[in-house]
Amino acid sequence: MVESHRSISYRGMIGTGIVTLVLALFVGMAGSDSASAARMDCGTFQVLHNDHIKKVQFPKGTYDVSANKLSCKQAIKLLKQFLNDPDGILREPWVVNKNRKFARGKGSRVNFKLTLT
Repeated sequence: MVESHRSISYRGMIGTGIVTLVLALFVGMAGSDSASAARMDCGTFQVLHNDHIKKVQFPKGTYDVSANKLSCKQAIKLLKQFLNDPDGILREPWVVNKNRKFARGKGSRVNFKLTLT
């Protein structure tokens, strides 16, 4: 009789553990959807010399970079590409505003932003 009690108790623990795991995954997935829609902090980026893209100035210095609906790796890669372009012309579909926010088309939610620190 003691053996079956342990067995029931063990099964009960497994059942409770599975329910807890399923709930944790559900909550985690719900949280990740809202987190993926939020702006992501990508750390800092160093502009080595005064530069410009279109009419937007990028003085030499350290910038905080954040991205929305774009990975940090993609944002930094695009930023390097844009800053290394010798003519300072931003290629379509990308646009940049005076607040140093780059977007994949006017009004796009796919964007990244630089803030001078």
